[in-house]
Amino acid sequence: MSSWVRAGGLASIKAMERAAAANPNDPRLAGFKLPRADDYLLNTRARAYVTPITDPRLAYFKKYQFLVDYAGKIKAAAKRWGVPAEALAAVIIYEYADLETVGTRVATDHGLTKAAKKFLGIDRKTSYGLAQLEPYKVQRALKYFKKKELGVEAIIDKLLTPEGSFDYAAMYLKYLKKTITVRKTSDGGGYYNAPISWEDATVAYCGCAGVTESKSTGKWSTKAYTDWMAGNPLRTQDNEEGVRRYNAMQNGGWAYEASREYLKEYG
Repeated sequence: MSSWVRAGGLASIKAMERAAAANPNDPRLAGFKLPRADDYLLNTRARAYVTPITDPRLAYFKKYQFLVDYAGKIKAAAKRWGVPAEALAAVIIYEYADLETVGTRVATDHGLTKAAKKFLGIDRKTSYGLAQLEPYKVQRALKYFKKKELGVEAIIDKLLTPEGSFDYAAMYLKYLKKTITVRKTSDGGGYYNAPISWEDATVAYCGCAGVTESKSTGKWSTKAYTDWMAGNPLRTQDNEEGVRRYNAMQNGGWAYEASREYLKEYG
């Protein structure tokens, strides 16, 4: 699939919904049946299904539908922090496509913050919320932009709300863009340092790309990432995920394309 919403013979879930409304047996749907309203718990799109449906394409559909209601809030958070909406949407789409824990899903779908905190614990290096962001990264960005300190639990409480998660994700993307430079080759020879692009910030967002605290020293480091961008192998504990993320976020990658389609339809 060139886009996370591509299925059947139609270009997007939105196109599938339109076709299914006109003719549920449209051959372009390739047998894909859109869920009925009663297939949703409490008849709400942002809830889990009561009836298991085995078509693998449904995984794309459910995640797509969940995020539809948040397009406006994603754009608002991006505007608030001066971040391209496409960059923030790409991060949210990528992270939501593979939430790391059931506890996170419970919190974001149903607002059960206390249950999620009990399940996940209170930890500055655990990823929370739709943005799958760690509190220690939020703390760095808050100190940089607002010169303020905020406790881990208070940050987690905000990350476990969609709006708070979008806000902190946008802030952290801007922090990465403003604080990381990479070496470039000049046309006349030699080198110069330049800020990373927004696409690169969506990659650096994940510690798997080498922007993180050192486990041994506790110090903040971007060296593994900048070395990678300079043409060296990525040397992190999860370098394969770093490469997958890079491929997804660059022009033509699935998350890059999905974010633009998503905002075009709903932004």
